[in-house]
Amino acid sequence: MPLPVTAGTAGYLGTLLAGLATPIGLYRLFNGISHGVPADGKHDMFERLVRAHGNATEYVPIFLILLAACEDTKALPQSRLAMIGTTYCVLRTLHSANILRPDVVPKICRMAGFVGGIAAIAGLSGVLLLKASQRA
Repeated sequence: MPLPVTAGTAGYLGTLLAGLATPIGLYRLFNGISHGVPADGKHDMFERLVRAHGNATEYVPIFLILLAACEDTKALPQSRLAMIGTTYCVLRTLHSANILRPDVVPKICRMAGFVGGIAAIAGLSGVLLLKASQRA
C-alpha cells in the first residue's frame, strides 16, 4: 500500500540527514580525522556537526516507522498525519539549526524541536497502541 505522507516526510528528513552528514565527511577528509571527535578543543564546529547529525539519527528513524505504521493502519486521517509530519520536519530543522549555530538560532528552537519531537513520537505511539487494542 502506498504511503505518500511517510514518503514525503522521509524524503525531506533523508535530505536533512544527508545535509548534516556531508560536511562531517568533508571536514574529516580535509582535516585528517578518521573517526571520533578530537578532544583537543580545536574542532568546535565539527563537534556541533557530529552532534546535530547524531541527534537526528537517534530520533528520525523511529518517527518515520511510527508515521508509516499510522498511515498503513489508517490510525489517523492522512491530513492529520501530513500535519504531524510537516511539523516534525520543521521542528527537526530548527533543532539542528540551533545545535549548529547557537549564536544565530535561539535556544527556544532547540527546545521546541526536542519537546515537539518527543510529543510526536509519544503521540503516534499512543495512537498505535489504541488502534491495536481495538483490534484485539
